[in-house]
Amino acid sequence: MTKKQEFTPIQRILLVGDKIPSSMFKDINHRIADWVASGGKDTDPYVEHLAHNAEMVAKMKWNDLR
Repeated sequence: MTKKQEFTPIQRILLVGDKIPSSMFKDINHRIADWVASGGKDTDPYVEHLAHNAEMVAKMKWNDLR
């Protein structure tokens, strides 16, 4: 993987999926499905925001807080 290569919001969510609560992962999945079903794209700022939130929770080392 090169330094310049970027991931899509969906890929970023999948990368941290095992580091966030399963309930959050499921919620994000439903939100993205609803967003796309209503005409949105999986690269829209809304999905980017969901990816950012997932990454922030993953950085909190959620598994240590359980």
